[in-house]
Parts: sequence; structure tokens; C-alpha cells
Amino acid sequence: MPDSVFYTLLASLSSTITTAVAGSATVAIGRTELLEDTTFPFVGIYLLDDVTIGELGALNLSFLDWEVRIGIEIYIKGQESYNREREYLNLRNTIHAALMADHTQGLSFVTTTVPVGAEQGILDGTSKSTIGSWRTAWMFKVRTGIADMTGV
Repeated sequence: MPDSVFYTLLASLSSTITTAVAGSATVAIGRTELLEDTTFPFVGIYLLDDVTIGELGALNLSFLDWEVRIGIEIYIKGQESYNREREYLNLRNTIHAALMADHTQGLSFVTTTVPVGAEQGILDGTSKSTIGSWRTAWMFKVRTGIADMTGV
């Protein structure tokens, strides 16, 4: 069976972001925990939640429309807060520009891409240099078949 459209969307976002950051950050799907050998900056992409749109999501009997929220967590490691903040904001801008360049993300089942916003950053000062993390949220409108979630 083909991958779920939700996983296909995550894979497409990972590819787009990897290309956009051009080797200046590590990008991974579904991983937000930091490992001993994590290379910084690090970008984790994962599914936050999804909900069907309309009357139980069924706008007709052949498909379901969904609002899918994806989290993009950005981790920056550094000594000085203004450098971490600057690097985060620049990386966030690069990701934003890349994702907004094509509202379908190059996928036939995605109809809309909307940046939702970001949460306040968190600093972890227990490591040799402080790690800052910021989560941005994105909403995508996605269409699937009624019988399965592999597209229409």
C-alpha cells in the first residue's frame, strides 16, 4: 500500500527544507529529541494534529478534506543569546520562503499552505553551550479518499 498522504507531505517538506537550507542545518522527519551526536542547527518535522473539514469531513462521497498541522522545531546551539536568536530567525525565514514558494508543496492532494505562527523559544543551559529551540506550526489543507488516506 502507498504511504499515507500525511507521511508523503512530511517527506516533501523535509526535501524542500533540506534543499532550502543547503547543508547549513540537519533536517529529520519525526524527530525532536536531541541525540549525543546531533549536528546543529537541527530541524525536526512532525505531525501535530489533523481534523476533517466540513460535515464530518465529507464534502462529497468520494473524498475527505483535512486540515493538517505540522510542527517544525528548530534547534540552535551557541554561546550568546543574540546569535542564537539571529540564526533561528534567519533559518525560520529561509524555511518560510521555501514552503510558501508553492502552496501545494508540489503534491496533487495539498490545496493550501498557511503558516500558523511560532511559540516562544526555550533555552536549555545544561549543556556546554546553550541550546535554544523554537517550534513553528504550519497548516495544510489536504484531500484524501474516503476508503484510505493515500490520496484521491
